[in-house]
Amino acid sequence: MFKREEGEDDRPARPVDWIAAMAAVMAPVGIVVSLLSDIGYGAATYGKLVGLRESSSQVLGLCMLLGLFCYIFDITRCGLPKFVKVVIGTALLYAFLAAMVSMSFKYPSSPIIISLAHVPFLLGCCRKRLSWGVGVKQYYELVFGVCVAVCLATLSLWASWVGMEFFGGTNMWVEETQVVLGAKLADVYGTHDVNYTLCNYRSWDALDLDTRIERLSDCKNGNLTLYLTWGSPLVASLSIGVCAIFCRLRILYIPDATAEGEARVERAKSAVQMVVMLFALLVMTLWLSASIAGASMSLSDTILGFSFAIFTVVILWAALTLDFSALGGDRSRVVKNIRSVSSQSWFLGAMIIPVFFPLLMFFALSSITQMARLCTGRAQGHTRWMTPVGSAVWDSLARRNWGKVLPWVCRWALLYFVMSVGVAKLTFIFLSWLNGELEELSFGLVAVVFFLVGFSMFLIPVVPGIPVYVTGGIMLGARGQSEPSLGFGFGVAMGVLCSYALKLAAVWTQQVVIGGMLGSHVTVRRFVGVDKVAVRAMEQILLEPGLTRAKVGILCGGPDWPTSVMTGILGLSPSQMLLGTTPCIILVVPCVLSGAFMLKQAEGGAWVPLIGVMAMVASFSQASAGLYAFYSFQKVANENYDALAAPRPEHRDVEELAAKMKVQEQTYDDVTEWEHIPLLPKLILAISAGVMMASCFLSAMAGSMCWRPFDLGPASESTSKSKVEDPIELGGLDGSALNIVQPLGWVLVAMFTVGSVTWWLFNVWAGRATHRRLKEIQPGVAA
Repeated sequence: MFKREEGEDDRPARPVDWIAAMAAVMAPVGIVVSLLSDIGYGAATYGKLVGLRESSSQVLGLCMLLGLFCYIFDITRCGLPKFVKVVIGTALLYAFLAAMVSMSFKYPSSPIIISLAHVPFLLGCCRKRLSWGVGVKQYYELVFGVCVAVCLATLSLWASWVGMEFFGGTNMWVEETQVVLGAKLADVYGTHDVNYTLCNYRSWDALDLDTRIERLSDCKNGNLTLYLTWGSPLVASLSIGVCAIFCRLRILYIPDATAEGEARVERAKSAVQMVVMLFALLVMTLWLSASIAGASMSLSDTILGFSFAIFTVVILWAALTLDFSALGGDRSRVVKNIRSVSSQSWFLGAMIIPVFFPLLMFFALSSITQMARLCTGRAQGHTRWMTPVGSAVWDSLARRNWGKVLPWVCRWALLYFVMSVGVAKLTFIFLSWLNGELEELSFGLVAVVFFLVGFSMFLIPVVPGIPVYVTGGIMLGARGQSEPSLGFGFGVAMGVLCSYALKLAAVWTQQVVIGGMLGSHVTVRRFVGVDKVAVRAMEQILLEPGLTRAKVGILCGGPDWPTSVMTGILGLSPSQMLLGTTPCIILVVPCVLSGAFMLKQAEGGAWVPLIGVMAMVASFSQASAGLYAFYSFQKVANENYDALAAPRPEHRDVEELAAKMKVQEQTYDDVTEWEHIPLLPKLILAISAGVMMASCFLSAMAGSMCWRPFDLGPASESTSKSKVEDPIELGGLDGSALNIVQPLGWVLVAMFTVGSVTWWLFNVWAGRATHRRLKEIQPGVAA
């Protein structure tokens, strides 16, 4: 339709390009606002979709079977015209999506997700068919402007609808709004033979425990649909905002125009750097998910789901964008670093965890497809047990040294389990219990205890600062509210002040005491890599005097304990590090407010949504700081690689220790080479990695079935001292911390325990085998 002309690939955007991009973004958002929210006909739409529930499962199953049939029997290889193949594929895809939408009674968010997923798809179509001549940077700037405009417009419309009278009255998230909207959604509630009146937890006081649990199960999807119908424009606005952030990050990495051949290489390198940046964002969202869980469990689950959505989108975007052929002969430092990292065992271990089960499904389908080709004579000379693509992937994986990769799989799985359970569950239970125990103490004594306990928790490496700040808002806000002479506002202000002072005191202690002590040991300095380019790049940024954006990003956006201790190990100036940490007040304030607003949620009104908003602001602040820090770190490392890699006198002892340890490390590597490992240790390691990956997958995909929801809010029952003592159906634990684990959760814990024990057994074998080999190489020398 539009033929590409030579040299016409860097022109500025035309009005028609702006109009097309605006339509591509506004159409899905308009569907969400008009058809899936209460601003438009959301209740009526969900009511109509419920009427399709009888046939939705059959249609979904039929679509999946037809899709598998077309894949296995190679519809793409048949003699049909390309147009017919596209029509068949599109029809199958949209039949599947329609079936998913019709299952909204079971998955209320599916219509919203499917609608918003069309934004990148439609933008890609516009780029491919209409705006192909616009320069890459110009097109991303165009999409960024469109997304910002639509995001702000949608957010303004929703905020006006919520809080202003000219929409026929306000629509704040209060009891009156919920009752009216619940009546509109009667058909949705009716799928479980309930209604909003029965599902209003305020009317459950007279019910026994078994009835409450049963009612909670029956009302879950109806209440979620109620909330989504009210807040879906906000979801759409935030999604488009994420799209705008993505475009802005991409613009930062796109190089200025150069010669045609160089431009292709530079664009490919910038795309690879963008993938690395988004991978860092994935890791950061996992950290934030654990950190913010105490303020808003639902927001934590949303962030966790968002992280896996990021991973999926990055894989698809990379597959469509990366031009690896342009990098084939490139010898730049950026490409060398990326190739080096992509071959590292720690990187492969991190990547294999999220793709393991999809990879198993891919291999299974590839095998079935190859069998069908062999039976029908369409194998075209390929006689292996998988298709050519499947065989190529299998061969690539087979060449890896799994004796090094699988231990890293276990390490990453252990870190995930510690963060998702140890931090996101046990930390918040302890802080909630502590809040209840301090209920009767005076304001001053509570402030002192909070400071001491919070300071102690900051000294634990895996505990982030966010739950401590949230607890400060709850504790001191509640004490101020209970003392008329002080007031709620004074308690919140003191919560901010104490939390901020606590952060600065912890930073100084972590750096000067812990970091300084660890930095005196050459083994520790070698372990953290003070002589490596990555650490030296961070050091160069932190050595800049005053307040720079990159410096603030590292000190405020990085993990609390590891960042501060590393500055001590590097011997940096404590006063400069404290100065660079001072902007963390931007993070402290929304966290404290989120905790304080939990005390007001019983009053309804704007307090309930403000809890999530404040938690979201805190998450966004830390993520933004961390992402900018990572961008600056990449830039410094790539531009100054040779200088950063050069030997330094102050690191001579580290280099000497590395030389002494070289024989032992090479021996360990040789012992754990996959081909050299005996059958039994190999089986033990495979079981360990497989079980731990399965436990991570189960926790991520079925977390609500493994753990009961719990946050740091105040007790809901007047007879409860803390949220821990609240009944389970009200978000409590019925007096026992173990009640947070559901039956499937105990299965997960058992799986992780088996994985940990078998990993320990493998490490014991590897250590002893290395010791024996060293004695053979160097008789009389201990390993």
